[in-house]
Amino acid sequence: MPTASHRTLAVAALASALVACVATLSIPAHAAGDSPLVVLDMETDPHKPVVATMKMGSHSFRMALDTRATNLVLHLPVAQRFLTPAPADSSRPKKANGLFGEVEFQFFKGEPFSLGHWTSPIDDDVTAIDMGQVANEEGIDGVLGVRYLAKLNWHWDNRLHRVSGYPDGTQAVAKLRSRLHCEPLKDVDG
Repeated sequence: MPTASHRTLAVAALASALVACVATLSIPAHAAGDSPLVVLDMETDPHKPVVATMKMGSHSFRMALDTRATNLVLHLPVAQRFLTPAPADSSRPKKANGLFGEVEFQFFKGEPFSLGHWTSPIDDDVTAIDMGQVANEEGIDGVLGVRYLAKLNWHWDNRLHRVSGYPDGTQAVAKLRSRLHCEPLKDVDG
């Protein structure tokens, strides 16, 4: 049973967008206006990403939800196929070192996108990098990072293998916060 210090630590971690524990509770049925805008299935394998189908214009993209990524990033060949290059801007970074080693950035014009019943404007040009084998192995077209994920309140339910996104101010979010309890994450490597 979690102690008061565990709950305090969990609230602080959630507030700073660091996931220290996973909310695992059942949500009762809600009125239509209180339903999640986005509902995604989670793989039972903890090594697999949560993937959402993102619609941008007439195109659909398979995006991994990634709390380590700052922004929306597409796999370069996908961006080149479906989006228009953005005008050159010397103030933008050209390269960076990260998960994929040293990568070169390219930028493309984006449009508002939707996941489920949620639509978000694009805050800036869409970044594209060559994600190499990861894109192919995971079957993804890119990642959706914190800049956009933070626009909804997310409920990660490991028991139901589901992730649900709610807008601020709904009764569902208030109920989730009032009934929140945390369980330690299991050691996925052993």
